[in-house]
Amino acid sequence: PAQLVLTETALMQSIHQLESWNRIFGEKMTLDAILDPPEEREVGQTGGLLNADNDEAIMVEVHRQMAVESGEIIEVESDHDNDDNDNVGDGSLMSRADVIAMCQQLEDGCMQFGDAELSFDLASHLRTFHIHLQREDLLHSKQTSLDQYF
Repeated sequence: PAQLVLTETALMQSIHQLESWNRIFGEKMTLDAILDPPEEREVGQTGGLLNADNDEAIMVEVHRQMAVESGEIIEVESDHDNDDNDNVGDGSLMSRADVIAMCQQLEDGCMQFGDAELSFDLASHLRTFHIHLQREDLLHSKQTSLDQYF
C-alpha cells in the first residue's frame, strides 16, 4: 500500500504540473477516473477476448486454417464475388490459367483411360469449357506496353 500511495501522489503531482502549464484541456479527471476508466469497465463486462466461447471459436478457426494448409479443405469463392480476379494471392483459389491447364490434363486423361463413348462426351464438354475459359482470359486480359518490362 505504501508504494500505491507514493504512485498516486506522484501521478497527482504530474497532473497539477500539467494543469499549471495549461496542458489539460476541459475538465480535470479524478484519480479514480484515471486509474479505472469507464471504457475498460465496459470491456470487462462484455467478456472481451477472455471467455470460453471465444477460446472455442479461436480453436475452430486455427484447426480450419491448418486443414486448408494441409490440403484437407479447399476453400471455394462464392459466385457473387468478383469473377475478374484471375490471380489469387492467398492460394485459396485456383487461377484461370490453372483451370485451363487442368482442363487440358483431363481431356488428355479422357482419351487415355475409360470407356470411349463416355470419355468422348466428357472430353467434348471439357474442350467447350476450355474454350470458354480461354475466351474469358482474353476478354479480361490487360494490354501492356514494352516499357513496363524495361
